[in-house]
Amino acid sequence: MPPRLRLFLGALLALVLIAPAAAQASGTPNISATVSSTSVLYGDDVPVTVTASNPPGSYGYNLSYRVVLPAGVTYAGGGAAAPTVIPNAPSGTQTTLLFTNVSDLSPNSSRTLTFNVSYDQATYDVADTFPITAQAFVNSDPRFVPKFGATGLPTADGTGFTPEVTGTQTINAIKVTKDEGSAEGEILRGVHDHQVIYTVGVENNSVHSTTGTTLDDYLPAGLEFLGCGTGTDDHTTDAPTNPGHTEEYPGSGAIVTAPVTDCVDPISVETEPNVDPDGTGPLPAGFYTHVVWDVGTLTPGQTKSFPYAAAVPLRANTNTFTGPRPTAASGDQAANLDNNSGAEVTDETALTNVAHASGSYQPGGASVPVSDNATLTRTAEDWVVHKSASSGGLEEGATTTWTLDFATSEYRFVNGATVTDTLPDGYCPLDA
Repeated sequence: MPPRLRLFLGALLALVLIAPAAAQASGTPNISATVSSTSVLYGDDVPVTVTASNPPGSYGYNLSYRVVLPAGVTYAGGGAAAPTVIPNAPSGTQTTLLFTNVSDLSPNSSRTLTFNVSYDQATYDVADTFPITAQAFVNSDPRFVPKFGATGLPTADGTGFTPEVTGTQTINAIKVTKDEGSAEGEILRGVHDHQVIYTVGVENNSVHSTTGTTLDDYLPAGLEFLGCGTGTDDHTTDAPTNPGHTEEYPGSGAIVTAPVTDCVDPISVETEPNVDPDGTGPLPAGFYTHVVWDVGTLTPGQTKSFPYAAAVPLRANTNTFTGPRPTAASGDQAANLDNNSGAEVTDETALTNVAHASGSYQPGGASVPVSDNATLTRTAEDWVVHKSASSGGLEEGATTTWTLDFATSEYRFVNGATVTDTLPDGYCPLDA
């Protein structure tokens, strides 16, 4: 063999030996993915989030997503960058969305892709569901961008990828909302000094009415329902925490609840033992104050809100009243400490309540029973510390004033308090 030919074949062999094998890159890095499952009001677009996660170890470069929409579902914007849309792919009336080279994935990190989809109202109605399927792709080579064929399917070229994952999107007629504005979700204890406002509401879909709607709110034993507030409306006759007296403790005075703006009196307030407020949901069965409002008819797009006052008492509610037990319809179990003979509601106690709405959706034909739940968790506190800054952002060389706020509950005081504020590297404390 001529020397030049031997040199050429040797170089070619060396090139073949050091070139990476495409099939070996699958699963490297070994990323994972999830797709959100969402309940939306009929007529509204569906928000979708697809999250790719990279475990500790290798870098993943040029992260790309492949999303498959079922028949009757289309991309509706909302993404940071528009995808490549491939109709009738990978088969039939499906649609494939390709979001390519979105970002890189460093070890032990995640990246979330968000966008919206819409659906054909002639195909989908209330109580219908549809799947959204996705995959995420990366590569260990920063110069390699994942590639896809004409139908959106990945080509065999060494990309690390996840299996297909699916999220289920549910269409509902009504949506329950629940809110309470305490900073960091912390409520100082005290039915006299630290009353808060909860707001629970029902929002209707934008297409058809929902009739016969009722709203149920279940307050845990450590939360006292105070109602709409009309001044001195304390219904306590004999407080277990101060036997023989109407005051919660000597010198506390009566519970005075300021009128709550736009408050609507419930049709029922009843303390109930052994209640499972969310059926098979995550909340445990136990003792709750069950409050019911008659919402009535909700027109398309209408929202009705029901604010009320509540507070964390010294002791939890029970099913035993030291005085006469008011009827549920009277509403006099609100702001009533006669049954507050339970355990003390201690610092850091989690207070989770759930609201449930139900009604009859009216699509023009046979009515459809519909419902929805919402939960909200707050914590009972005896001492809170909140931190705020004079500026929403920090700039090099600029002075920012930080404020620390401290507050104690109605039932506890603090002696010898010491506060430590640790500043990260790069901050320079100036003075008080």
